[in-house]
Amino acid sequence: MGLTGQAFRLTVDTEQVNRSGPFMYFWEPVFREGLANIGLSCKMSGDGGITPSPFMLRGSIEHIQDIIGEGKPVIAWDLFTSEFGVVYGYDEKEQLLLVEDSRKKQAIPYERLGSGASQGLFVLSLSSAGDQPDYRMAVKKALQMAVRHAFRERTFVGYTCGIAA
Repeated sequence: MGLTGQAFRLTVDTEQVNRSGPFMYFWEPVFREGLANIGLSCKMSGDGGITPSPFMLRGSIEHIQDIIGEGKPVIAWDLFTSEFGVVYGYDEKEQLLLVEDSRKKQAIPYERLGSGASQGLFVLSLSSAGDQPDYRMAVKKALQMAVRHAFRERTFVGYTCGIAA
């Protein structure tokens, strides 16, 4: 959590305390930079903040199938609740994804992906970036991410982050 910068993140809704705050940041650049810091690369599809178009849904299903075909699971947003879960298999004939999060483990129809409580679709897969990262450089980059978040990171309207949060 420290080397990816996640341990230093704080975002809150400016009007009320709710569970959306911790997830309200621009995932793509933060995940990409944080994962690179620990020697991983990632591929992402979808957009956690919008209802998926049929094109976006199909692209995310293909992403999932490709990665599971390599024998690896995929991380997905809002499978049963507004949190991240895992897609670990699929049944093409039945058009089902095998998924699990902290609440449930079950099969869901392909078209259910991205239509949970948050109405957002986001899929992330991981792979090795190659060489092991230099630990000293990783610590330096993690601290740079933390300082950037604390003082000058952009966030969504109605939310505040970093020291202000």
